[in-house]
Amino acid sequence: MHVHSLAVKMPIAFLTLLCGIILSQHPGILAKGDIPYTRKSPLSLDYRLFEGEHVADIAT
Repeated sequence: MHVHSLAVKMPIAFLTLLCGIILSQHPGILAKGDIPYTRKSPLSLDYRLFEGEHVADIAT
């Protein structure tokens, strides 16, 4: 029996992380008109993709 493994690689939001670090260290650089918001994910994954025997190698 041949078993296939499927790994989903999700990109790390490096720019968002970098902006968060910079803004936490220098909060004065924000202007009054700057409004924080969350970006919509460009890719949505259904939780059912990560359930079952076909994803036993993914840590939960």
